[in-house]
Amino acid sequence: MSDTYNNEKRNEWKEREVGALWVQKSAKGQKYMTGHVSISPDNGNTKVVIFENSNKKDENGKIKNEKAPDFRVYLSENSQNTSKDQGTTKEETSSVPSSEEEVLF
Repeated sequence: MSDTYNNEKRNEWKEREVGALWVQKSAKGQKYMTGHVSISPDNGNTKVVIFENSNKKDENGKIKNEKAPDFRVYLSENSQNTSKDQGTTKEETSSVPSSEEEVLF
């Protein structure tokens, strides 16, 4: 494949991008994702935090509800719209709920 084709594909994906996520780990060892999304270019970025849905599986790890979502997306406690593309900060880890939800990566 040519470099031109690869560059066109990369540009296509870049134009379709609506956000970015980073895997984090709480002080208790709980993994979760933080990042930002922007559905409308006029609204800027909205900070989010994402956890695995702890109600999808039972205590033995078996799926108890096939139709339940695998992950839940929440607005970060310090969520604010910004026009700049920013990464996550340590402040965002304060958004971690006290539940035992865990992201498996």
